[in-house]
Amino acid sequence: MSLDFWPELDPAMVSMLLKIAVVVVVVYLVNRSFSWVMRTLQKRRDADRRLYRQIRVVFTYVVYGVGFILVLSIIEVDVSWIFASVGFAGIVVGIGAHDIISNFLSGIFLIFERTYQVSDVVRIGEVYGIVRLIKVRSTEIRTFDRNIVSIPNSMIASTNVVNMTSGSDKMITSITVKLAYGEDYERVKTLMKDVASTVDGVFIDAAHDVKFEITNIGERYHGLNLIMYFYLEAINEPWIRSEVHEKINKVLVTSGVEFHRDSPK
Repeated sequence: MSLDFWPELDPAMVSMLLKIAVVVVVVYLVNRSFSWVMRTLQKRRDADRRLYRQIRVVFTYVVYGVGFILVLSIIEVDVSWIFASVGFAGIVVGIGAHDIISNFLSGIFLIFERTYQVSDVVRIGEVYGIVRLIKVRSTEIRTFDRNIVSIPNSMIASTNVVNMTSGSDKMITSITVKLAYGEDYERVKTLMKDVASTVDGVFIDAAHDVKFEITNIGERYHGLNLIMYFYLEAINEPWIRSEVHEKINKVLVTSGVEFHRDSPK
């Protein structure tokens, strides 16, 4: 059978079509892979879906935009005007939407750095509470007095963040008792630990043992700080800690423990 009816193909045209096909396939695969990564991260970290959706949308526009420019370059179209237009538009948008862009980018960094996640107990500046939502432009914290505080992500990026739990449902806290010099602090340690073990929400076991630290109360005063560190249920930290503190105080008073009275030497 003769194949003479097939038109003769221009090698340059074939090369151009192959390059365009490669660009299209690569752009498609990169975009699909990134979308899969974002969906996986969203499920694992339980953040606001809108944040991940916005990231995917922005990435899609960027990838397809780059692909479009590459195709134009392959077919030998001058794309310098595109770069000039994009640069000008970037300057205008950057000036007009500085805060929005800053918060959005900070949200992306928070996701990938895993500074915190939903349900973590955190202290951000003077705000102390539980992470409720990680949104596109801000993070919502539910304080322990039931208020909702929304903090811009750009502010969080420039503020010290203390994560008390890092994904765990337990956190460590401390209670300090001021003892007079001469008091049997070993006995006080035993009393404090025994009291803490009776409170619901306190964890005392091989993996979460109670630790103690002793420090002097200044140079001019007779006394010691006995600090007890222990684990408790993170979401109820203020109330559990308050109950432990109250019960320890009652037991120590009943047991005749001598406290430091801030009296100078």
